[in-house]
Amino acid sequence: MMTFRCEKCNFCFESVGEREEYISPTYGPCFKYVARCPACDNICNEHRINLKKSDKGSCGCSNCSCGS
Repeated sequence: MMTFRCEKCNFCFESVGEREEYISPTYGPCFKYVARCPACDNICNEHRINLKKSDKGSCGCSNCSCGS
């Protein structure tokens, strides 16, 4: 299971996800995993944590505990 975060409603959830392939103008053929948000039915990207040395252990979501 992967963790996803909905940018529309800021809801974190786990799902298997579906692989979506696309062509990046910079990197060429790429893929990402997407899933539908169970709260608002929006298509969401996989949640990736950008950790800085000062906030290790914090995922940055305002209303969930994914990644922490």
